[in-house]
Amino acid sequence: MTGAPDFDQPLVSIDVVPFQVVGGVVRVILGRRPFEPARGELALPGVLLGRERSEEGARRALRTKTGVERTLLLRDLAVFDAPGRDSRGPTLSIAKVAVVDDEWTPPGDVPAHAIPLDELPELPFDHASIVEAAAAWAAGALWSDREATRALLGEVFTTAQAAAVENGLRAAGGLDGAVDGTNLKRRIKLTGWLEETDPILPRQAGRPSTTWRWAAGS
Repeated sequence: MTGAPDFDQPLVSIDVVPFQVVGGVVRVILGRRPFEPARGELALPGVLLGRERSEEGARRALRTKTGVERTLLLRDLAVFDAPGRDSRGPTLSIAKVAVVDDEWTPPGDVPAHAIPLDELPELPFDHASIVEAAAAWAAGALWSDREATRALLGEVFTTAQAAAVENGLRAAGGLDGAVDGTNLKRRIKLTGWLEETDPILPRQAGRPSTTWRWAAGS
């Protein structure tokens, strides 16, 4: 009988992509890494998994790295295990997607920043790939996943704001094509989740954008 195989036990981390949507602009909340590797750089909130469930690890990462105490949504995304993704040795990352309230601001003692998707800096490790996958997932969840749609768009929104959110996610997720207001309005109606309210008049001349709110019982 031979001994145990000679291999390095990989580290298991939890990395979270926390989205925040403000006025139709999708942001990602990043924290500054306190330790090497990539010390001082902006990165996704992440921790090494301890004796805890992955959801508990994700909430610990959000709390300690960004000051986020509460989420509107927290979902599994994927496992990332490319060789060489971490200079410390073999690692795999259990990645999750979160949505944070639009009124969240970082606590004064936490170096966290909410940065628009199209303005993200170069990220360490494979965090850029994780963000891209998260954006693609979120774009696909709109109008098919009620909980995710509500978390991303809020209780009241316009067609124009919804289009901005979806197009921002699609671009960041590497998805082709953009949505337009006419087709999007049709898709929103088909969900049966939302109802039209009085329109919000635009600041400039033009047709007002339809305003939506969640129907009773949705």
